[in-house]
Amino acid sequence: MAIDYRGDPPPLIPANYLKYHLPYFTPQEVETLSEKQRGKLSVTQEEKARQQACGFIEAIGSDIGFPRKTIATAQNLYHRFHLFFPRKDFAYHDVCLAALLVSCKIHDTLKKTRDLLVASYGVRYPERAAKAKSMGGEIDIDPNVMEGDRQRVLAIERLIVETICFNFNTRSPFPYVIKISRAFGATKKLAKLAYRLATD
Repeated sequence: MAIDYRGDPPPLIPANYLKYHLPYFTPQEVETLSEKQRGKLSVTQEEKARQQACGFIEAIGSDIGFPRKTIATAQNLYHRFHLFFPRKDFAYHDVCLAALLVSCKIHDTLKKTRDLLVASYGVRYPERAAKAKSMGGEIDIDPNVMEGDRQRVLAIERLIVETICFNFNTRSPFPYVIKISRAFGATKKLAKLAYRLATD
């Protein structure tokens, strides 16, 4: 079927640019995407950045009292985000907070963005947090700084939701660890070890 262009020809660049992300990846795809987004970082530098970010998520999640599945999902979302977006373009703490925010929504452990920001300031600035606790309050942060941070986190949250293909159904390894442990008659000690390994 021939297309008849009457009037102006269509623009060469589409008006809306959509980027689709696949929900699952092969190990080769993960390696390729990781290398592409790594940029000039070495593998060890990238691993240190990942560990630092996961530790940050763990610290905030523990301070707030999130369940293990919420923290683990946030860490997974952080890693998935950086398969599509380079680390140099985003501050790790902003991406971590956005990942925690999406994870909270996935697992119905709702917290406001402000609560996450206040907890993150406590982790990022421990001396100010200790001073505020001794005075019986929370860290005093400039409202303009707080609003700027909130806007950045919400913008990154949209990108994270895009990387999970707008699918809020996640599979957590924890129920499978328990079921498999029961099916094989594993001891409680072995089941706990398997559960701890699943958290990593």
